[in-house]
Amino acid sequence: MKFEIVENARCVLRHAWSIRLILLAAALDGANTCISFFTAEPPVSRGLMSLITIGLSVSAAAARFVSQEKVSGKADADGGQA
Repeated sequence: MKFEIVENARCVLRHAWSIRLILLAAALDGANTCISFFTAEPPVSRGLMSLITIGLSVSAAAARFVSQEKVSGKADADGGQA
């Protein structure tokens, strides 16, 4: 298997919901870790933060399979017809 960057990588980075959800999950996980260093009792339980992060990660994986016109183009939204 050969890994290649997609032709419209910049467009994907700017518009894909999967990227946005991954970045949000990473930010929440980082915030959860930082808060744990500074306080014994965080404002939101660690379990809840973990569930939110897992939910965002699963949503990002699902979003990768949803056709997005700005990312995939009109052809993919029509089932691959040119």
